[in-house]
Amino acid sequence: MSRKERTPYIDALRVISNAPPAGAAPAQEQKPSVDNRILEEEVRLARIENDIREKDQALKEQTLRWLFILLGIETGIVFIIAVMQGFHLGGFALDEWSLRLLLAATLVQTVSMLTIAIRHLFPQQKQ
Repeated sequence: MSRKERTPYIDALRVISNAPPAGAAPAQEQKPSVDNRILEEEVRLARIENDIREKDQALKEQTLRWLFILLGIETGIVFIIAVMQGFHLGGFALDEWSLRLLLAATLVQTVSMLTIAIRHLFPQQKQ
């Protein structure tokens, strides 16, 4: 491509990038236009909002991960208690109603905690 053929493309790139054309005043003497400053602020605001969303998502993932870990540990402990009760390991014996209450309470707690977590971590869109 010859220099004459490239000139329209270079001029178009300068317009797009807001670069001063050849022979214009030095950059430090030119003030950015109001439109450019508004655009820069909108871009900065969009970046800040994006960072907030990323941090919020990371916090949600971490919270949900810890919730699953804690509920898994609790369920494991209740399972061990149920096995010890069933086989009377180490002379372990609970009243039948105590074991049923423990199992029912654990099930209700697990389901309710997961329901609450899902509703608060992933809210429904309002229509």
